[in-house]
Amino acid sequence: RDINIDMEEIVYAGDTVRGYMNQVACTDRSGFRLHTLQSAFFFSGTKTILNGLLLETANSRITDNLQFSYASLLDFNRIFDAVEIRANLRNSVVSTDDLAYFSASLGSYHSLITANMPVSGTLSNLKASGAQLAVDQTLSFQGDLRIRGLPVIDETWFDVDLRPLQANMPGLNEQLGGVL
Repeated sequence: RDINIDMEEIVYAGDTVRGYMNQVACTDRSGFRLHTLQSAFFFSGTKTILNGLLLETANSRITDNLQFSYASLLDFNRIFDAVEIRANLRNSVVSTDDLAYFSASLGSYHSLITANMPVSGTLSNLKASGAQLAVDQTLSFQGDLRIRGLPVIDETWFDVDLRPLQANMPGLNEQLGGVL
C-alpha cells in the first residue's frame, strides 16, 4: 500500500527489465516503511542486481551494491534459505527495529549496526570477510563473520574471527540483559 515509484530508462528484453529507480517509497501492511530506494537495476527470472544502491528507512541506511540470485521468483517464498545474496555494504547503518519486521526476535534489542563489508550467502547462512562492524557505542570489531540460523535469533550461531575488538562493558552488559 502507499507505493510511489519514479523510474527512467526502462528497457524490456525477454524476461529482463533494467533501468534506473530515481525514487521508490512504500509502506508494507506490517507497517514497515521504505522511505527511499534509488539504484540502477537489472531484474530477470533468476537474478536481481541493484548498483549504486541507496535504501533508507526511518532508522536504517544501506548503500552500495546488492545482488539476489534464485532459481525462480518462487524462491522468495523461502527467502531465508533459497535466495543467494551478494552485497557490498559501505557506511551502512541497519536498525534492529527495522530487522524486527522480518525477524520478530530482534525487536527487543533497539540497536544500530554500522557495517562496511562484503556479504555473501543466504540469509540463513551469511558470510562476510574483512567485516568492519559496530553496534551502538557498545561493541566494534574487524574480522571475518559467519551467521547461521536466521531468522530465529535464539537459534542463530555467530562465528567470528576477530582482529581488533573494542567493547564498552557497561553498555554491552545492558544490551545482553545484565548477564555480564
